[in-house]
Amino acid sequence: DTPELKGKGVSQAEHDRGVEARNVMLAICPVGSPVELRNIQRGKYFRIVADVWCGGISPRESLLKLGLAKEYYGGRKEGW
Repeated sequence: DTPELKGKGVSQAEHDRGVEARNVMLAICPVGSPVELRNIQRGKYFRIVADVWCGGISPRESLLKLGLAKEYYGGRKEGW
């Protein structure tokens, strides 16, 4: 789970963290970069859920280490 950029109830602090997370993602995986999906499954609402890798880097791990993402396994989300 990452901070939202917009939407009902999104604080300025959450928006700012969302911008930071987006910028990290763009640095790891610039637009047009090849992306590899691993462990592909269907999620709760039949959406595709997978581990994403770009250039041998896991954006998930990078965002978690920087505190710009939280583990999420369904259920109620915590605020930012």
